[in-house]
Amino acid sequence: LKKEEFEQLSKTIPADGAKKKSKAAGAKKESKTGANFSAELANGDTFDKISEAKMVECINSLDDDNFFITLSNKEDFIQAAFSDGDFVVEYKEDGQQFAAEKVITKEETIQLFKDYYQEKNNWKEEIVWKKVE
Repeated sequence: LKKEEFEQLSKTIPADGAKKKSKAAGAKKESKTGANFSAELANGDTFDKISEAKMVECINSLDDDNFFITLSNKEDFIQAAFSDGDFVVEYKEDGQQFAAEKVITKEETIQLFKDYYQEKNNWKEEIVWKKVE
């Protein structure tokens, strides 16, 4: 946060609110702990503050009965559904939902979820996405 931006915030947020805001911003930088992410599987299993290793284990466990995983980060998410050995993937960001134009392999799905989990800037560049209406 630049000093000018902070000063602008301090005019609209009480001092104690500004402290909470800066803590939240700090927590985002530490996202590799999984503190911001939760996961839910089709079978009803849920995991708060999921680790990356547990997330990969969940993807590897998907089958025809337990067929999807949703990895959530507040209102945004990425989800994958198991279909004939491959995966249909969608994500929601800033209120907009997108779907991959084609199914992807388990390996591609795991890498995509890892990149999303690590909050890499380029996580969605390898896939062509179309807006879900």
